[in-house]
Amino acid sequence: MAEGERTVVVATDVDDTGWPATRAWVEEHLPSGDRIRAVATLRGGWTSRMRRLDIEDGDAVVEPQADGRGHRATDRVPGPAVFLHRDFHPGNVLFGGEGAAMTITGLVDWVETSWGPVDLDVAHCSSALALLHGVPAGMRLAAHYTAAGGTLSDGQDHQYWRVLDALAFAPDAAKVAEPWRELGREDLTPSVPAERLESYLEALFDGYG
Repeated sequence: MAEGERTVVVATDVDDTGWPATRAWVEEHLPSGDRIRAVATLRGGWTSRMRRLDIEDGDAVVEPQADGRGHRATDRVPGPAVFLHRDFHPGNVLFGGEGAAMTITGLVDWVETSWGPVDLDVAHCSSALALLHGVPAGMRLAAHYTAAGGTLSDGQDHQYWRVLDALAFAPDAAKVAEPWRELGREDLTPSVPAERLESYLEALFDGYG
């Protein structure tokens, strides 16, 4: 995103019949002098088509928004902001194929979308992996993400988002395992997520100290 721009994300019906009205509404509510510079279609969701609008004369900000896990997004964060899922965890990822041919085919549950550092989505999925599959799985995700071409904040900035997300599970980490236990994960007894969460937090402090 160029300097002096901000970005918003909008959604219209799946067949795009509402897009002209949506764009007109956005333009009507822009501050005086601002204009939509570019439009890009985003992939995601099942019932809507989302577009990113790059708007001249503004700053990229994270809108303060409760995320359902006991904390709020900051008003403004350093570094590039991106479109976030905000509930990115294994249960919301769809797969197709079997064995070595298995691939990711989609991502569902877009009701908590927001805008901010990509660290937030990586942090949340890392926490879930640590609780469901063990600390090493949670610690590896960030490295896999960057190896695939992604960019994360440096050092303690990334640690901050990871610790913030992990602490949000502290009141009742056992709830994470309930739907998976119903699907046959008998190893996920109520005490396992809490024990893993404590070990995961220790690993985060050791790894970024």
